[in-house]
Amino acid sequence: MKKLFLIGLLLSVTGIGKGLAQTLSPWQEGYMDIHHINTGKGDATFCILPDGTTLLIDAGGNHRSSERTVAARPDESKKPGEWIAHYINRMMPACKSIDYYLMTHYHSDHVGGVREVYKALPCHKWIDRGDTYMTPDKDTTYATYLQLIGQLPATTIRQTFNVGTDQQITLLNHPQKYSGRFSVRNLYANGTIWDGKDSCYPLFPPTDGLPDREMPRENMYSCAIRLSYGGFDYYTGGDIPGYPRPGRPAWHDVETPLSKVTGQVEVAVLNHHGNEDGTNENFISALAPQNFILSTWDALHPNHTVLARLFSKEIYPESRNVYATNIHPATRIVIGDLINRMASTQGHIVVRVFPGGEQYRIYVLSDTDDPYKVLSESDVFSVWPPSHTLTVNTCLKQENKVLVVAHRADWRNAPENSLQAIQNCIDMGVDMVEIDLKRTKDGHLVLMHDRTIDRTMTGKGTPEEYTLAELKAMRLRNGAGHKTAHQIPTLEEAMLLCKGKILVNIDKGYDYFKEAYAILEKTGTTGQCIIKAGLPYEQVKAENGEVLDKMTFMPVVNLCKDGAEALIDGYLTHIKPVAYELVFDTDSKKVQRLLKKIRTSGAAIFINSLWPELCGGHDDDRAVEECQPDESWGWIISQGACLIQTDRPAQLINYLQEKRLHALPEHSQTVSQEDPYR
Repeated sequence: MKKLFLIGLLLSVTGIGKGLAQTLSPWQEGYMDIHHINTGKGDATFCILPDGTTLLIDAGGNHRSSERTVAARPDESKKPGEWIAHYINRMMPACKSIDYYLMTHYHSDHVGGVREVYKALPCHKWIDRGDTYMTPDKDTTYATYLQLIGQLPATTIRQTFNVGTDQQITLLNHPQKYSGRFSVRNLYANGTIWDGKDSCYPLFPPTDGLPDREMPRENMYSCAIRLSYGGFDYYTGGDIPGYPRPGRPAWHDVETPLSKVTGQVEVAVLNHHGNEDGTNENFISALAPQNFILSTWDALHPNHTVLARLFSKEIYPESRNVYATNIHPATRIVIGDLINRMASTQGHIVVRVFPGGEQYRIYVLSDTDDPYKVLSESDVFSVWPPSHTLTVNTCLKQENKVLVVAHRADWRNAPENSLQAIQNCIDMGVDMVEIDLKRTKDGHLVLMHDRTIDRTMTGKGTPEEYTLAELKAMRLRNGAGHKTAHQIPTLEEAMLLCKGKILVNIDKGYDYFKEAYAILEKTGTTGQCIIKAGLPYEQVKAENGEVLDKMTFMPVVNLCKDGAEALIDGYLTHIKPVAYELVFDTDSKKVQRLLKKIRTSGAAIFINSLWPELCGGHDDDRAVEECQPDESWGWIISQGACLIQTDRPAQLINYLQEKRLHALPEHSQTVSQEDPYR
């Protein structure tokens, strides 16, 4: 699918190989259209959801008129809100009202045109951030907004944005038809953020007693959502900031914690129009979109450094497009050639998602004429392999599936702990790869199992004796001890390779827990990774408590040792791990009782089939060399294990497939789905 996307990227701006339609074809049932409307006066996004439910996100109408601001579009013969309503009527003539309004916050470039829109296209449910969180009471825009709210008829219901829910904005016409395939998740507003599960938590401290310079600003209260259809995800979040002003507290960065629960998306609208205080590296890396969209109306939109970050392959390696509704002439002069890399700098931007939500196009429409001619259209984009759903937690929730964990990756066919060995596992359909960590002389985490490099590399000594550059100058050895062309990889390189493709089990890495977490955070892969140790909860909490709750930790317990049950109980009491790695050299009654206890707790069971001493004699060699897979892997599965670590990943996958307990991921390209309505 990614290859198909790259082809689309190369043709996206020029429309090579096809003639452009005069106008955009009408929306059809099953499609989802997201219109970013350019009036030159602020944000307005009109969404036609798959069953025809309609949603308007903001209706900007600022009254600024200076050399810094762009000209009104199409012109000044109507107010911005009137032009928004005019555009919606052209795109959906049958639309006489809108199902949902979502006003992200109370600045004029987001709500200044809503009065005129409501006059033409009233809504049934009006959602905003409410009036109890530091509202800008002295602001004339907010006063005018409140006046309008006070005049709403009973047919319009006003609601405060409910953080964490996916039930406030739902499909209204045929919800059952799209059940499980469509949602709008409320991620953040008013200093409260969804935790990614079933609750929320506050980002801001109590404001009582805070000095004025530290008080949250209106932008920091913006509402943010993730709109999902099939495999397609879209983010928008008003004017949320990611860079605190000098001297401000770190919690003024809202983007970083928000990016963690948003995850990877196909399309992201830039926060605060691409202004200097937003779009930090954590946000870009975590969302890693195929396409960025900027709603711009000022010479400051976007900031030069922000645009450079958007195109940076250092933040995430995949290609991407950048679209803007209205780049100011002065911005072109200041930014220079970087502007020329943008897919579009002027016009209405329409994202059209195809039925099923696995493919989409982007259209740019003229903002100077009616009926809004098509200026450019992209080729078909296929959705990313969705790394935000490829997490340890989601994979363990799959019914009737056993996850295959490859020990030191595919070490039989490539050097152990090498990028090639990991890639082989990805290609093979392995679910999780096991790696080991060491630290270099200059502080880099690299993949290495042994205390020394003598067995696996062309050098001698410990990794700590060498800098990363010195280790990179050496070469890895294969399983037979022969020199290869492969270099030692860093943890960061490995995680970027694994991102969205395969889970990771860090074995010998507990000593670097905090450093490893920082790299997982940087690469946006915290949800894909397990780190583990055979230590009591109290010790792990004392040593790594500040990051323990931020990633998946798996206790390792030898069931045959004294104190095994106390170790299990310690974790069950405090954190209820999602999984335990269990080791036993005999399948005694005590072992089976403890296995049952863990099953009953709801935790997953991870068992090594590498050699007999780890699994009571039910090992890989018994399965393969003695041709007794049912007595080996079958027995392990019968004990409730849903993760099996093996040195024979290909054979284990074949066995599980025969038992209908494993399905290979789709690595083949999808056939391009043409849009019959374009």
